[in-house]
Amino acid sequence: MPSQGWLRGHLNTNLNTGTYRGGKSGGHDTTTGLIGNAILSLLRNPADMDALKENPAWIGTAVEEFLRFESPGPRNTRIALEDLQIGGQVIDKGQSVFLMVSGANRDPQKFPDPDRLDIHRVPNHHLAFGYGPHFCLGAPLARLEGQIAVAALLGRLPNLRLANEDHRDNPPWRASMGIRVLRSLPAVFS
Repeated sequence: MPSQGWLRGHLNTNLNTGTYRGGKSGGHDTTTGLIGNAILSLLRNPADMDALKENPAWIGTAVEEFLRFESPGPRNTRIALEDLQIGGQVIDKGQSVFLMVSGANRDPQKFPDPDRLDIHRVPNHHLAFGYGPHFCLGAPLARLEGQIAVAALLGRLPNLRLANEDHRDNPPWRASMGIRVLRSLPAVFS
């Protein structure tokens, strides 16, 4: 175990603040985004919402599709560790590279009919949680929270529908380049 002197030398306010912000964004904002984006996707696709209500066992596959179809984390940033070339584009060492996860999750070579919500899509190798050494450590918890929340909302709120039909095609997204989450999703039920 490291000595306290080692900890004092390696832990600082900037590191702690960065860890907190990363955990909050990765562990809260994206999960609430997953839930809101999933409900919006179902409200836009009522046949899928009805099918999921009738077959709650499909919730796991459905959440994977919500993550692919309307990912709360549409992009990531990496810094090139060396000079490289991708698709004919030269990237210099130290240059920032923006990875468009939402674009990859709609790749027609990887996902048949990628612009259609398909709660039965298998396999579904989306990149919503990253890949390889950058894979999200909280992915199992986010999946579970999404499954529980969406299933509970569908089971407890019969006849769930948008309160404002204008939000079907033009929902109030939060202004952010880093995450894709709704500011609100006014809905009614009976």
